[in-house]
Amino acid sequence: MEEARADPIAGLEPCADPGTSDVRAAIIRAILSRKSVSPRHLKDPAPNEAEIHLMLHAALAAPDHGSLRRWRTVLIPQSRRNQLAEIFKAAKLEEDPNATQDDLDRAGAKAFNAPTLLVILIDPVQGHTKVTVEEQFIALGAALQNFILTAHSLGYGAMITSGDKVRTHAFHSCFARAASERVAAFISIGTPARGNLMRSFPQVSRSISSWQGSE
Repeated sequence: MEEARADPIAGLEPCADPGTSDVRAAIIRAILSRKSVSPRHLKDPAPNEAEIHLMLHAALAAPDHGSLRRWRTVLIPQSRRNQLAEIFKAAKLEEDPNATQDDLDRAGAKAFNAPTLLVILIDPVQGHTKVTVEEQFIALGAALQNFILTAHSLGYGAMITSGDKVRTHAFHSCFARAASERVAAFISIGTPARGNLMRSFPQVSRSISSWQGSE
């Protein structure tokens, strides 16, 4: 098991006088202290409507080449969780036609885990003259990061999940508005049921190298 690295936020203290420096420190601390919390460990209280809208405003502020913003979110209310559970079960049967009843029950149970659950969809523009499909997915990733960072800054836990199930006909037929639109992920949000856990940071040196050019 890889040994935990030094905490990069340990020495980062907010500045004494309010202003830009404090904002920078708060942003850096939020980024480096955020960690995903499994949906089954998210409980009430959940974010209210104004807080969810704030998260969406942050997502819409993410860099997006061409300002295409080809993604949208769908909030799943508690009153629809039973229906969502059936979609999870149908998706499981698509993935595994030999799934047992226990398998289906476990799949359906995922619909009830987090108090706030959103479905994220994307309908990328094909053949754009400047913005590739890959760039549109990168933009979605940036938006999702802003979303969960805002959730973290408000004191909530969150996690982005996907998996093969989002690519099933069961999910596409229930959520997509067009044949070209696809379910990209879920965002689960709530209050962490467990206290903060220590987070290990990989060595930065493994993620950067200097280009040597051609000899």
